[in-house]
Amino acid sequence: MIFWTGCDPVHQAQKADEEVAAIMGARASDPRWKQAALAPMPPDHSRLDAFAKVEDDPASFAVLERLAGRRLPNDWLLPEFLEDTGWLEALPTDESGRVVLDMRSAVETGVRNSRDFQLRREDLFLSALDVSGEQFLFRPRLFAGGGIDMENREDGISNPGKDSAGTLDAQIRLGLATGGEFVLNLANTFLWDLSGGSGETASGLLGFRFVQPLLQQGGRAWALFDLAQAERTFLSNLRRMYQYQQSYYVEVVAGQRLSSGPTQGSGGGIAGNGGSRVGGFLGFLQDRQQIRNLEANVARLRDSHAQLLAAFEAGRINNRLQVDQARQALFNAQSRLLQEQARQASALDGFKVDLGLPPTLEVNLQDPVLDRFALVNPEVTKLQDAVGDVLDVVRSPDNAGDNEVLAEGLSRIRELEKGVRVALVGLQEDLNSLQESLPVRKLQLSNLEERSEVNDVGLDVSLFSVDLMIETRNRLNSNHDRLKLEFARLWPEIVNLEVSLEEKELAVVRQEFVDLCTNLSGLLLELSLDQAAARLEGVAMVSADIEADSALTIARENRLDWMNERTILHDEWRRTGLYRNALRSSFDLVLAGDLEAGDGDRSPLRFHRRRGLLKGGIRLDTPVTRRLERNAYRESLIRFDRARRKYIAYEDAVALQLRDTLRTLRLEQLNFELRRAAVRVAIDQVDLARLRLNQPPQPGKGGQFGATTARDLVSALRDLLDAQNEFLEAWVGYEVLRMVLDFQLGTMRVDDQNLWLDPAEPQ
Repeated sequence: MIFWTGCDPVHQAQKADEEVAAIMGARASDPRWKQAALAPMPPDHSRLDAFAKVEDDPASFAVLERLAGRRLPNDWLLPEFLEDTGWLEALPTDESGRVVLDMRSAVETGVRNSRDFQLRREDLFLSALDVSGEQFLFRPRLFAGGGIDMENREDGISNPGKDSAGTLDAQIRLGLATGGEFVLNLANTFLWDLSGGSGETASGLLGFRFVQPLLQQGGRAWALFDLAQAERTFLSNLRRMYQYQQSYYVEVVAGQRLSSGPTQGSGGGIAGNGGSRVGGFLGFLQDRQQIRNLEANVARLRDSHAQLLAAFEAGRINNRLQVDQARQALFNAQSRLLQEQARQASALDGFKVDLGLPPTLEVNLQDPVLDRFALVNPEVTKLQDAVGDVLDVVRSPDNAGDNEVLAEGLSRIRELEKGVRVALVGLQEDLNSLQESLPVRKLQLSNLEERSEVNDVGLDVSLFSVDLMIETRNRLNSNHDRLKLEFARLWPEIVNLEVSLEEKELAVVRQEFVDLCTNLSGLLLELSLDQAAARLEGVAMVSADIEADSALTIARENRLDWMNERTILHDEWRRTGLYRNALRSSFDLVLAGDLEAGDGDRSPLRFHRRRGLLKGGIRLDTPVTRRLERNAYRESLIRFDRARRKYIAYEDAVALQLRDTLRTLRLEQLNFELRRAAVRVAIDQVDLARLRLNQPPQPGKGGQFGATTARDLVSALRDLLDAQNEFLEAWVGYEVLRMVLDFQLGTMRVDDQNLWLDPAEPQ
């Protein structure tokens, strides 16, 4: 039945998969790209395999019914697929069932479910199929067929009667590495006379033909060109695939695509050119941290507005304009916070789609990599918000005479005591971490201070002062001890105020409570600033120092796309050989022979040497007219010259790329310290503005605040927010550049889960 219907399509697909697997196994033995040998099918627990049933468009389906009737051919109907939800169960979840992804699981999820990654798997598979097809031409190829003919001749013509003839043909073809071809033919014919005449006869013919071009289209250079090209292209695609795997990690983590992956042709191009903006997982964490900075800024503005309002009510501010300026700044910050939250929600949906997940899936991205840049603990921000909420309620004119509102406010403030104690412990832990990071920070500061750029642009050398950092640590330790005492004195006062609620006038207690809350708010602000300063000084960078000449040497030896560019250049030169070959004379050696069977025998396979034929000869076509071939050859030389220039341009582009990356890395190391200093100055500005609000009034004077007090405070808070964000962006940008440099050097490695093996971390 196989001869009649052909092999099972499923079996044929499996055989193709087996051939490609063998080709990949043989070509991917080099450890530099061994992990690129991926199967074409999506991995286990992939959403790409969970294909739900999709109904055809009704109007389009009606076209099929109009053409073929109600009973459509099976090949026109989409087969039934069972929807598999295993991909969803494979995702990591928390206790509530919500999907939670860290950096590692985000990359693993993308490798399983990304449509783009799957497309690259298939491109590599198709490239291997090209190799299989070219190899097939140099293997014995069997072709077989036959037929039956029946003939009925009426009485009115000669030889009336009926007869039937059957034929059976077979052929074996073999391509040779020298450019020749050998063909073996077997033909059998059976004739039955159905009219009762001569009975049946059989005949057979066994023949061969051998053609060997000796000049044009002859030789291994011509015959093996397509096979060699397919093999070399597949090897290049293996390297492109591994580069794409490296690039995919960078794309998921930082939102930058550095390689396009395998191609069907032999196209090249420089890899490693990323964008300037950080996206992906790190970009999302960066945006979320900046939102937390915004939330902390809103809390600080709220506290500042409360303090300014209290000062205005106490007569220490003569003009309400300053209070309204602070309030306007608070509204602007809240509006910006809402906009950033909406933008991040949209970015998260886009990131889910990039990973191959539906945007409707609830996903939370969590990773501690940027926790060190949460300069203010979110729990401290919540404490500040809680105090601000209580102050808003108590200060409201509608609640001026409400004893229950005041009592509830006192109770809520007392409940914050535990949270404040935890925050003080957190500050102590941050100070301990700062102490542990001092040796690394000292070494980095010493190295930066010796940079020539420091003197060239006149940077303040105090930015790299180890003594200043130690002085900051000592000051923060002293402030921590003082804050513990200040908070310890505050809680008994709140308890006493609760007791006096029944003894004193409500207005007096209310004012004392507002003063206590304002003091508590100021202490929390100071705590948050000290915590920010401690965390600020403890952040260190990973060193990535290398000279440009050394980097270029490393890249020349290790970059996979550089290997491919050399391959493309040599391929282009080999291609000129095809056109040189076409300029030659056509001079072929031909051998052929036949053996016949039959001659009265009933066996079509009984061949007789006496009925054999052997012939040979040569065929010659002189190169009298070769204008088209000449033009094609000249064009191929021009294409080769272009390929040489392209290769030189590639080398220059890599050198430029590396020099630019290394220059930017050196710049970012200095810029990081400048950003750190900017945050340090911004913290001092906020602290000074806060101290001005807390200064006691001078005897005999009412309004002690200047006309710019509120504006200075709002400006200081805005500068602190901007400095925090720029400090975070500098570190994230540096880490992404360090990752990109590893890729550009060709030394980047990913493991079996497609995770980066960071050279700065012990393996």
